[in-house]
Amino acid sequence: MPRNFLAPYRFKIVGNCSQNFLNFLQNNQGNHYTNAQDQTTLILDSVNIQGNRAWGNLQYGRYGAKSPAVDVTTQQVTKTIEPNESPLYDYFYLIEYDSRSNGGYMLLQRIGNIGVRTAFSEALRNWGLN
Repeated sequence: MPRNFLAPYRFKIVGNCSQNFLNFLQNNQGNHYTNAQDQTTLILDSVNIQGNRAWGNLQYGRYGAKSPAVDVTTQQVTKTIEPNESPLYDYFYLIEYDSRSNGGYMLLQRIGNIGVRTAFSEALRNWGLN
């Protein structure tokens, strides 16, 4: 089983954001981002806000290879995952945002050597964050 841990990051929003960053997150809840070059997809699955903190789950996965799915109990192939389909894994995030400095700290879950920082940053820019 891969090791799970939280990786800390400091961030700063460069440029103008037309709304508070936490509201921006909430307004983009449920949005999808796909990077065709890396063959990855990310969904901002949930956003919870309290004060200057936001937390929730991102769903992230890779696509691009056709592969069978096996029921380990019956040892039978139950489905074929098509190249345009992706199994999604939940990744926890926690953000503490300071509106005065327009930045803050972020904890992002990693599962083994797989993390979501680059995909999440690209998604935020794609959704309109400078």
